Amino acid sequence: MAIFVSDYSKLKGNATEDGRFQSPAFERNHRPIIEALRSRLDLESGHVLELGSGPGQHISVMAKAFPKLTFWPSDPYPAHRESVEKWRAHHGVNNVMDPFALDASESWNLKGDHAPQSGDIQAVLCINVLHVAPWSVAQGVLKGSAAHLGREGALFLYGPYSVDGQHISEGNASFDAAIRAENDAWGVRDVGEISTEAETHGLVIAERVEMPSNNFILVVKKG
Repeated sequence: MAIFVSDYSKLKGNATEDGRFQSPAFERNHRPIIEALRSRLDLESGHVLELGSGPGQHISVMAKAFPKLTFWPSDPYPAHRESVEKWRAHHGVNNVMDPFALDASESWNLKGDHAPQSGDIQAVLCINVLHVAPWSVAQGVLKGSAAHLGREGALFLYGPYSVDGQHISEGNASFDAAIRAENDAWGVRDVGEISTEAETHGLVIAERVEMPSNNFILVVKKG
């Protein structure tokens, strides 16, 4: 989970002795996410870009679950990228590349040997990011995915979403109020506003996968 704040106190409070940051949400959601992706990442080979890798827990366990795929972690914060490296070493996975700096709200610079090349990317993962980031990040995620995904590729957006302007649970409504109080640029996004923005970049929400704890995976593809 990417925390778009100026310090890392929340993650530091959940760090291991060797400095690996831990996200409490990871233990609750990584297994359902992997199971939901199994049939949707049924590839013999391919490149997967993760946006806002945060602590790096998700990408390291996904690399173990999908050993034929090559995973590229990215995050704008050096402290997060250091944690990604430590989790990669902890799990001993060799199909996770070096984490690189990427602010998804800006133009994606995917050049050189330290980033996946446009057209080679079969999937983009964005897990628990959009609600703790300004709307410009959601716009950048969709614009960048449209520009860099392969023709048959997909963007997977995991997290809480409202539907037709309504929260799907009281818990989501309370969570939305809490994060907006912390930062008024944050908030649970609506599936409709994601769909509208996606369409401006030639993308469509091809599937909405219900997940535990009132979350969804939005599977976004080129129209």
